[in-house]
Amino acid sequence: MFTPLFTLVLLMATQTQTNAIDVVQGSPMFLQLDAQDCVGDLTIFDRTYRCTEDYRLIVGVHMSETPGRYYLTRRTGPGMGPVVIIRTVMVRGRNFPFAVFHPPPVPPQTNRPQERADIGHAQQLGESKYFLQHLKPNFSLTFSAKDITSKFGERRMWRSKKGVMEQWDQHNGIDFRASAGTPVSAIGDGVVTMAQTLSLESGLVIIYHGESVYSYYMHLGKINVHVGQSVSVGEDIGLVGGGGFSTGAHFHLGVKINGAVVDPFMFVELMK
Repeated sequence: MFTPLFTLVLLMATQTQTNAIDVVQGSPMFLQLDAQDCVGDLTIFDRTYRCTEDYRLIVGVHMSETPGRYYLTRRTGPGMGPVVIIRTVMVRGRNFPFAVFHPPPVPPQTNRPQERADIGHAQQLGESKYFLQHLKPNFSLTFSAKDITSKFGERRMWRSKKGVMEQWDQHNGIDFRASAGTPVSAIGDGVVTMAQTLSLESGLVIIYHGESVYSYYMHLGKINVHVGQSVSVGEDIGLVGGGGFSTGAHFHLGVKINGAVVDPFMFVELMK
């Protein structure tokens, strides 16, 4: 019977942590590791991580990650050599809410390819230019759960004017109800990597917080920061608007860890 090469490699692995870490889809994880565990790159969820100088690691479980058992590993040699299992992670499914919306008019997107390229560049600028910035555990959110209009991970079906279900998506952040002109503040210390008005997002600010963590602020009516500017937790970065692909005045908050979309509320709670 043929056994896949990856399975053979795992059979050769040594596990240093037996108790599985139990998390749900969209969870952030803050891991304190040992020095021997932080030699070289670590891998989990098909993403590569590197420890900080004090042997810590912040990992994100993407909101659509398939439930099951995963392993944080590092290789003990070059190529396809044996791996050491550092941690075992059990991802459990999450009962995301479901909602039906009548979509607003779609703004013109004549320059959308370039806008996507600009967002992609902003999502790499942190690691390439500010990678050594440490993530400071002093995050805070000025909006509360009572202000939410669209929850994280919400499975949204868009209904046309004729009542036909046209498409669905999964909400990759949280929408907060707010009047136009309400100040929006940074959830943590960081450096601005994008401050630009786009067709769908309207005013978009992206902040890099260190250790591959980014926060996203969309549908701003006014942007008060610029790329390369350092910001502090609670500092105003713009004002709520209602432009772009939007049904009204609100702002959208998102958080990504190494590209994995995680729950902003869970992240802020972890990193207070």
